[in-house]
Amino acid sequence: MKRRYTVGRYVSVRYCDPTGAKSDLYIPEAEIAYRIVCGRPLVLYPCVPYVRKVDLGIVREVRDYVKHRHAAVRTDEGWYCIEVNKPLEILLGDRVGWLEVLGE
Repeated sequence: MKRRYTVGRYVSVRYCDPTGAKSDLYIPEAEIAYRIVCGRPLVLYPCVPYVRKVDLGIVREVRDYVKHRHAAVRTDEGWYCIEVNKPLEILLGDRVGWLEVLGE
């Protein structure tokens, strides 16, 4: 069973249910560790000046995973759908994001 998942550096987070159905937007723009690892805390750093970090609990399960795109993550706090935030990835991310825009 895979235990490490790579979504992206800059993400959007929505609440979701165990089937992966998305609902309300929770955090529209946030920075996350490069990898989501089962058994470790899922910590986000929202891109707003007044919030330093948000701890979503310990990662228990990951479903509906597509590398560098999205994943449904179950933590102690509930289910979350984590999706790459393309505009932030391009603006603040590394050189790889620029290569996608230029089509190389």
